[in-house]
Amino acid sequence: MTRAFGDARWKWSNNTLKKCEKGFSGKPAPGNVVNPPYLEATPEIETYKLQEREFLILSSDGLWNHLSNDGAVEAVG
Repeated sequence: MTRAFGDARWKWSNNTLKKCEKGFSGKPAPGNVVNPPYLEATPEIETYKLQEREFLILSSDGLWNHLSNDGAVEAVG
């Protein structure tokens, strides 16, 4: 989710990145990344019809780094 709402520097043009790196000593882009912007903020939209007693957990990978599927379901419960 931070990639959608934050991490703005990876959405900027190359000129803007260079100005910020020079003026504020920002970290340069990784060497294997060559064409900014590096992230795109265009959402992917999908529709799901949930059945009675079903629920959907919307989360970033940060949650799944710390919780299993069962742990997330238990937390909701």
